[in-house]
Amino acid sequence: MRTFTRFAAILSFLGLSYSAVIAQNYSENQAQLQKYESDELYDNEAKHDVSGKWVGTEIQYDETGTFIKVKFDIVFEFEQDGNKVTGTSYIKDKLHNDIGYMNIRGYVIGDKLHFEEYELTSQQWETPNRVWCFRTGELDLTKLRRQMQLSGDYDSYAAYDYRPCRDYCHTVVYKDAAEPTEPADFSFNSAYDEDNLIQVAPSPFRDQTTLSYTIAKDAKIQLDVFDLNGRKVAELVNTTQQKGKYSEVFEAGNNPAGSYLVRLFVDGELYTKQVVLMK
Repeated sequence: MRTFTRFAAILSFLGLSYSAVIAQNYSENQAQLQKYESDELYDNEAKHDVSGKWVGTEIQYDETGTFIKVKFDIVFEFEQDGNKVTGTSYIKDKLHNDIGYMNIRGYVIGDKLHFEEYELTSQQWETPNRVWCFRTGELDLTKLRRQMQLSGDYDSYAAYDYRPCRDYCHTVVYKDAAEPTEPADFSFNSAYDEDNLIQVAPSPFRDQTTLSYTIAKDAKIQLDVFDLNGRKVAELVNTTQQKGKYSEVFEAGNNPAGSYLVRLFVDGELYTKQVVLMK
């Protein structure tokens, strides 16, 4: 009997200790998902209007950012008042079924959407809430020819105690560019082509990645890499080439982590591709 009582006391102590740890984690990390709870960043005007439905892909890597663990279809549905954004985010499984809805809020500031998911409203997987993570961070807004793009890396926090999730995530989502918004201030006219001939592997990358392209005839070729502020970070090719397949290596160097735009001119016709650098 004494052994049982002692065992019960130990279990009770462990339970209280675990609860205390959870409470401490919640208290320490709660501020990470309350940055946009108030209207301190509200402005009547915004450079961009992100209202509408954005559809794309979320890639979840392991904590080293090296191996892809899973890919999801992800959807954002936003409403905007001034620069304040509210709405819903959700992901889909391999059968394209909705499996989890989150409330989302944030602000459009310059060419970025600052956001946080703060409430899980429904889920279709029969798993505890603790497996879900709230995303929070910044997404870059880019004007393409036919679409608008939001992309970037972000942090995430466990829904049950706001403990930082170890996995690394990257998202790219799009919406119809016909919906009104102001283009990002590039130093060149960006373009988008559905038959884009540029191949990038790997992406995301850490140290270097290979940019490949094939030209069907002799042509004047210019291949550069820009950051999303329009600054050229690498000039890889600027010459006339014969028809054929070519590849160039883009070195990370001292460039910061983030999204970059590969720009390829073939006899004056512009093709683009995005590449993601991780550190």
